[in-house]
Amino acid sequence: LEYDGRFYNGRLILAGCGMKRANHLFSGLNADVAIVNNSIREENVPLKILGSDSRISIATTDKNFSSFYVFIESSRLNLNDVTQVQDSYRKKSNKSVMESPFSVNGKVIVDHILYDKYKFNNTHIDFNYTGNRVMINKINTSTLSGNVSGRGEVNLAGKKPFATSTLQFRNIKVQDFPFEKEEMKNRFFGFADGTINLTLDQEGPIAENIRGKIVFNITKGKVVNTGVQNGLILFLAELRYKLTDLEFNRIYGNIDI
Repeated sequence: LEYDGRFYNGRLILAGCGMKRANHLFSGLNADVAIVNNSIREENVPLKILGSDSRISIATTDKNFSSFYVFIESSRLNLNDVTQVQDSYRKKSNKSVMESPFSVNGKVIVDHILYDKYKFNNTHIDFNYTGNRVMINKINTSTLSGNVSGRGEVNLAGKKPFATSTLQFRNIKVQDFPFEKEEMKNRFFGFADGTINLTLDQEGPIAENIRGKIVFNITKGKVVNTGVQNGLILFLAELRYKLTDLEFNRIYGNIDI
């Protein structure tokens, strides 16, 4: 690496770089990066993120190494692995995240994401990281045969992260929802649209500290085996079997999380 009083020129060689907390967050990063007049531009560098084949491109957007653009593509990410690791890590540490000396703008594209029992396909995220804040300027993904889009923010300044997000969902198939209780499965049908507002003020596991509200609208719906018919045995026996299933054009409501 050379410095002529104004610019740095040289090469940065990375060999077998990675980061591990119980499992590898990323690994197998090898690159020979040219630094030309305080500028870096390296494209399609292969690595593994959470064990999945990925590629990263990075470039400086100024001459002071204080602003970067990053583009990440990955075939598949299992977020259940990383959330379990993060939950365990936070129990051992109450330190805040160090403020970043540079800003990063970028885009992430992931073909398939698994979180809990939910599968997300063709996910696109535009983000900005400055100081201790990560701004999700735009997110778009497909799940449950529908589409989800929105934005969010993660504040890492304190001893625990604080996150907010606003999401819109369209054409979600209710029958594809992975209900926990067996008696709820294969009973509800329809197409759901609506909004989700979430906050995360985390001290423990992520799933236990999410709060928010869901406003929904379900059209072209059906409830199979409503249970209403069981109360009509003595009074309206002739309607008993007609009310086993219930179809509707539209219902709406909200759920507090």
